[in-house]
Amino acid sequence: MILSEDDLLEYCHFISNNSTTSKSIILCEGEVPYFKGKNTIKAFKNSEHLQDSAFYKNCVPGSPKQKKLLFFNCGGSADVIKIFYRLKELYAKNPGDCRFNPEKVFALIDADLQDLDFSLFGYEIKNRYSLYEQLYAAGNLNDIDFKKHKIFLTGLIHKEAYFLLPENQNLFDEFRIQSMFRGKKLQLSDIYKDLIDETGNDKDLSKNFEKVKDRISHTNFDVSSIENLQKSWEKKFKEVLNDVDTENLAKSILTLRKVKIKIKNEVQDEYENKFWKEIMPDSDMIQERFLEQLSLEIAVKIRNSEPTPKNHISYFFRLLSQTN
Repeated sequence: MILSEDDLLEYCHFISNNSTTSKSIILCEGEVPYFKGKNTIKAFKNSEHLQDSAFYKNCVPGSPKQKKLLFFNCGGSADVIKIFYRLKELYAKNPGDCRFNPEKVFALIDADLQDLDFSLFGYEIKNRYSLYEQLYAAGNLNDIDFKKHKIFLTGLIHKEAYFLLPENQNLFDEFRIQSMFRGKKLQLSDIYKDLIDETGNDKDLSKNFEKVKDRISHTNFDVSSIENLQKSWEKKFKEVLNDVDTENLAKSILTLRKVKIKIKNEVQDEYENKFWKEIMPDSDMIQERFLEQLSLEIAVKIRNSEPTPKNHISYFFRLLSQTN
């Protein structure tokens, strides 16, 4: 759903009407729910089941009543930031009509490769690249000053990248329906190999490489050029890897290579979903439903993981919960 200015304002009212000052609001990417009409409570309940809201909600420790976070899908990353500031403006004009605390409104968007200018809205950190440098160091999430930071980025390129970390191989293996990738039983190492092999075709990475390469400068991989990075990934992949090496390789790849992308097939003149959305169920289950169930299982695993700086999502929510 693409929001006009009038719809955007109405959606901000929808968020406000379904909030409470005691809870923090997290604005995330994902399909905007249908929010018009009188039954906004039902619309809100339905919105809680949409990706990305449902995924992030399930990453938060505690029972539903204990969770002090509300999640709202807001479209693409630029839309998220626009809604973030429209809510601020809404509160400034009519604070008595708003059911949220403006100091408890946060935006959570993908790290991505393209820039996103925050200075247009008066945010003290000028863009996505600068924000990443402040939030992350050597692949770890820094401790966060939530009074200063209200906009946050994933550490990996987007949330789906976390689904493909090596630690999730057992989850795929043990899931009640077998996962298939490009006609074979899913092995995450196959995805890493294909991501490496197809690095040269990544136009977004080529365009923005100089601006994002420092995200993995703490690794031993050669980031002097895309070609050299691809060669160093290939070399490491061919070596016999222990778990630590595999994790480091995977994280470096998933920091810079998109795993949720549409690429145009010039022969068939149509767009193909790549990587995450090439994972298929070995059954007649609808793929979208299958991937949704897998992502919620991964969310539970994240929720139960140790909240340390290298575990970005669980650590972020632990730090945020301490501010409520």
